[in-house]
Amino acid sequence: MAIDVPLEVINGPVNNIRNIILIIALIGIIILFVANYLLLNWQLKPLKNLIYSFDQLASGNLSNKILLTVSTNKDGEIGKLSKSFNNMVKEFKEVILNINQASDEVEETSSYLKEVSTEVGDVSTQVAQSINDVASGADDQAASVDNINQQIKTLANDIEKLKFLNKSLSFLLSYFK
Repeated sequence: MAIDVPLEVINGPVNNIRNIILIIALIGIIILFVANYLLLNWQLKPLKNLIYSFDQLASGNLSNKILLTVSTNKDGEIGKLSKSFNNMVKEFKEVILNINQASDEVEETSSYLKEVSTEVGDVSTQVAQSINDVASGADDQAASVDNINQQIKTLANDIEKLKFLNKSLSFLLSYFK
């Protein structure tokens, strides 16, 4: 006994079930990809924020805007990395603050040294001028002493001449007496 059933009648419900399964599978795959995409973005958002903060730090920005808020997983790797990053930024700020303070102190000290060296230069110039004045005065005084010695010698010669003349006159006067 054979029943002659057309193949379309048997294959029709199978094709419908197969189409429904394919549609459900396709919708499931799409939902899986969308869920996976959203989950990855949700998981990677803190990492993207960390990368952005590192880029800001590399460009020299140390403001509080680059500090990371530890959100999703405080004990996870990204959370620990975020805490370490924040600590590093705080330490950098402290180091830069110390360097700025040391730089200010060096600037103040160099300004003070400049003033002192200027004053020392002025005093040494005055001392040199005084030494020159004393040396010039000594030269003038030596010249005056030489001049006085010359005058004394001239006077002594004149006195000797007068003595000689006086003796000569005395001799002549005693001769005429």
